[in-house]
Amino acid sequence: LSGVGSRTSAAIEYLPQITLAAVHGFAVGGGLVFAVCCDMRIASDETWFSIPEVELGLPLGWNALPRLAREMGHAKALELTITCDRFDAKTAHEVGLVTHLVAEGEHLAKAREIADKILERPALPVALTKATMKSLKRGAEMGDAVYSDADMLLYTRLMSQRKRRLEKE
Repeated sequence: LSGVGSRTSAAIEYLPQITLAAVHGFAVGGGLVFAVCCDMRIASDETWFSIPEVELGLPLGWNALPRLAREMGHAKALELTITCDRFDAKTAHEVGLVTHLVAEGEHLAKAREIADKILERPALPVALTKATMKSLKRGAEMGDAVYSDADMLLYTRLMSQRKRRLEKE
């Protein structure tokens, strides 16, 4: 079983689709790590979070520290990991760990609302945007983008031609 959590975390993080975590109740240790692997996190205001591994005498695994640091900053990630302090959804939202804070019981509805908006958008630009953001999160510079402006110009021209063709039919 060694490595299952790391492989699962990486599998979630590197999915080409946009991923949403709807968090309710408790997000503790590995549950919090799985949520952090998603692109966006929606939490109800009654949710609480905890990273208890250090208190339990365990190092934080699954490549969680770099993920937490990218989302909430190095200092806050270090503090919450070392102190093992439980923190609420409002704090998680303030530090950038939670992207949307909603009233109790509204987390799934908000996640569906966001998913519906994303599904209304053209799939290729969504995928390219996610790929570029993931590349930037891994430390690439903006000039190292997954696609170039020329690629996007070509895509735009092709889509315009397709739209004109469909309008004629």
